[in-house]
Amino acid sequence: MLHPHPSVGAIYAEIMRAHQLNASADALDAAFHHAFHQAHQAPRRGISEETEKEWWRTVVRQTLEGLAVPADFEALFEDLWGAFAEPRRWRLYDGAIETLRELKSRGYRLALLSNWDRRLRPLVKGVGLAPFFEHLIISSEVGAEKPDPRIFRMAEAQLGLPPERFLHVGDSVHHDVEGARKAGWRCILVSRHADMKQDDGWVASLGGLLAKLPAI
Repeated sequence: MLHPHPSVGAIYAEIMRAHQLNASADALDAAFHHAFHQAHQAPRRGISEETEKEWWRTVVRQTLEGLAVPADFEALFEDLWGAFAEPRRWRLYDGAIETLRELKSRGYRLALLSNWDRRLRPLVKGVGLAPFFEHLIISSEVGAEKPDPRIFRMAEAQLGLPPERFLHVGDSVHHDVEGARKAGWRCILVSRHADMKQDDGWVASLGGLLAKLPAI
């Protein structure tokens, strides 16, 4: 539903300039996405606010490797950490609000299940998403992240419903699709990439859900 604006690399470049460091937004964008992908390869256990922040610290270090050598890495990291907590740094994908509003009007109960940290709570409120969700289930607060079944069980407990009543919508085959199926949930993949599309269990955008989900 959300994406950094104007891009991760542009935000990094802006914050780095305040630390007298220069690198192009495009180079930082490419380096970040490589570091982020690499960091997701290893399974993580014992998720907490502390381990989540340390995970992001590693991603930032790897992003900057070969691009810049900050004199005070920790100060730069804290500024980046804070920047991505600001609602002004994010934008909603087209149709996100309209889709959520329509799903609620059709009788669906909505909850947000996310591999993130506590920064998500004020962020969801700041971008106008909070009124649509009954619950926010955040991995750093639960102590487990998707695809771990425990975070799906937490959602079931909070909404008071069995697995077969849930439909999970996400953009990651590993975290969202595989996690939901292991938990006994149905799932739909949101994907703009042809190689990730799976039979009829995918949509190209969030708005595509409306054609698949009739009124209850």
